[in-house]
Amino acid sequence: MGGRLKRLCAVGFALVLGIAAAGSAQPFGGTWNTTVSVTPSPLPAISSFSTELIATYSVSGWAFSSDTTITDRGWSKEALAVSAPLGAGAVGSCLTLDPTTRTLNSLSVTTGLEIGDITVNPSFNLYSTGTQLRIFASWDVGASYAFVYTTLGDGQGCDFVFNSFRIDFGFPLCCFSVQGSTAFTCSGFQYATFEADDIAISNLPWVSLNAVVRFTEKEKTLTLTPTFSFLSASCINVYMSQVTSGGTSPLALSLQAVELDGIGIQCTVGGAQLTAVSYWGAGTKPSLLAGTRYWEACQIKTTGAACCGAFSFDMTAYFLAGGRELFDVSKLAANVSLQAAPELTVSTGMTIDLDVPTATNWKIGLLVDW
Repeated sequence: MGGRLKRLCAVGFALVLGIAAAGSAQPFGGTWNTTVSVTPSPLPAISSFSTELIATYSVSGWAFSSDTTITDRGWSKEALAVSAPLGAGAVGSCLTLDPTTRTLNSLSVTTGLEIGDITVNPSFNLYSTGTQLRIFASWDVGASYAFVYTTLGDGQGCDFVFNSFRIDFGFPLCCFSVQGSTAFTCSGFQYATFEADDIAISNLPWVSLNAVVRFTEKEKTLTLTPTFSFLSASCINVYMSQVTSGGTSPLALSLQAVELDGIGIQCTVGGAQLTAVSYWGAGTKPSLLAGTRYWEACQIKTTGAACCGAFSFDMTAYFLAGGRELFDVSKLAANVSLQAAPELTVSTGMTIDLDVPTATNWKIGLLVDW
């Protein structure tokens, strides 16, 4: 496996160099992105490896591209695509293969046509299990819009029986905007919803309402959800939740309490962005804490050339209640990148888990963009 991977990487590297050299005279473009992850403890070892080569050739409005991915498990993905203008629209096709099993993942053919404010995009998809035809149409003028989704076939078998139909729409009404959706399947009518967010209450400027009216075959419901905003400072976010009862017809909405769940601050100083967020509520964690088990995080990162030119970095500290280390610091993460040339970016990053030392990870990346 190691020898084969080395040979594939060598071929990929040679191909990148060849395309880059030809790019000076030919309409070639693309990227080569390689990442190596190393586990330093207990003994240094490569935990994962991934390299992706995307090459595009453009001529007379046509674009031909390929996407090849090789990981530590071997050649994992190959995709070929072509697109071209077609009168007032365009046509494109994409073929995705699974080199591991030597099978077809999918073949798609997509067309687009614009007529005034109306856009129509049919898409034919062939999967290893069957076929599917999707037709998307949109109309968008000012604050009003309508999106229509029609699906024929379910990808299981070679037929195009009716599968589903949905319309999403929006329009201004009085002092707020309405968004809605209605859907049908093979079983018939499913639902119709009408939603309005941030409805202002004139005598309670710090409270607004989100309203949803939903129709099904058997019932109609109205749901009201209050939102609160007390602080107007641009660099400070206050995360709050409200304790309510009712709000779904026929029960009246009762505002019982407002709970402070967290606070965050973000500002930019001299080309560096500072972010700090603390969240102790039971809801979905925001900002740097999203999807993590930590309750607090602090980060500093560059925002552009104004700070450090071709050099960029970010450093983040995560805090866990009851952590073993000083100040409850539980994890440290840092990333550094350097644009060594207009076409070449070198990067490295390390994540140190102070509570689980074996989870420490070091990454090295190389991006060639031409």
